[in-house]
Amino acid sequence: MKIALIRGAFLNKYEGQLFEPLATKHELVAFSSLFPLHSEFSFPVVRLPSPVDLPFGPLKPLKMPLLNRLYGDAHVLFGLEEKLNGFDIAHCAETYYYYTQQCINAKEKGYLKKIVSTVWENIPFGNQGIYQRRDFKRRAFKYIDKFIASTIGAKQALIKEGCAENKIVVLYPGVDLGRFKPGNINNYGPLRRNRGIKLLFAGRLVPEKGIRELLSIYQNLWSANKDLELVIVGEGGLLNEIKTYLIKNRLNKVYILGAVPYEEMPNLYNICDIFVHPVIGSRTWKEQYGMVLVEAMACGLPIVAADNGAVKEVVGNRGIVADANLLEANIKKLLADKTLRDKLSKRANLYARKNLDSRKYALNLEHIYQEVI
Repeated sequence: MKIALIRGAFLNKYEGQLFEPLATKHELVAFSSLFPLHSEFSFPVVRLPSPVDLPFGPLKPLKMPLLNRLYGDAHVLFGLEEKLNGFDIAHCAETYYYYTQQCINAKEKGYLKKIVSTVWENIPFGNQGIYQRRDFKRRAFKYIDKFIASTIGAKQALIKEGCAENKIVVLYPGVDLGRFKPGNINNYGPLRRNRGIKLLFAGRLVPEKGIRELLSIYQNLWSANKDLELVIVGEGGLLNEIKTYLIKNRLNKVYILGAVPYEEMPNLYNICDIFVHPVIGSRTWKEQYGMVLVEAMACGLPIVAADNGAVKEVVGNRGIVADANLLEANIKKLLADKTLRDKLSKRANLYARKNLDSRKYALNLEHIYQEVI
């Protein structure tokens, strides 16, 4: 089969690993904007210009609101429709992205045979404050051949919006278990294995991810245990606020590592002791999946998380998931009980080995493609 993976500016290695096994058996080509999240893959990538590539300079905060209102959605890939000529499958994402509409246009022109879309959105009628997107969604429900919902929550949202249930299949994304697995790591940058218990946060440094709440919790815990360390991985608008908070409160056991290369993430999971996911969401966004949760489970890292969006569905009883107000108490519980940490570690790793293998995901994708064609 000739398969087009369309992700625009969102093309990334987290999701790309799900498609890499297909590239050894089929002709797989990814289509991105000029500056995607990641650019090096085992399959070819065609970069197309997009409005999201525009810098906007000091007006950057206005960039996406203006572009979204101009196009209905800013994720346009100029020239995409013609590039899809001759493909069997176009695999896009969501119902409201502009490049998804471009795939529909290409299908109507007879350039490609079928369209499959991965859906992460789990808030019914979300992302449609811009009036064009309501039409985008209706058109997607009519012309897309199969929707791959990443969670049951995403499936339920699709159905509530009017998508036919027989067009939807739930498929949980996994990771490359050859890379994400338990290992003995003694050093990583400033981190040392036998120097205190390490809490790990990995995610965007934005309010909805709960990083502010985690810092407050860490300050309380650190006041009683000066050997406790906090490792922060990620980038975002709260970075300067976080640095100011650490200086003001003299928290010297917090390590901000920024954006860590994806290939190095298994080392971080394996040198830390507890993965903390303090996500609180917002009015317009709930945790849609959390690939970091899957990565942590595959590496056998015990998880303590706030119950938001898809977190409980993904983690289940392989970690401690409860209301955000209980996050501090649950971290304390894990800190005090190594036996519990070991139990959750083994349970999470076993589940990941059985259910969250990117190769199995790719095989299921292949079967779906064959069915729709």
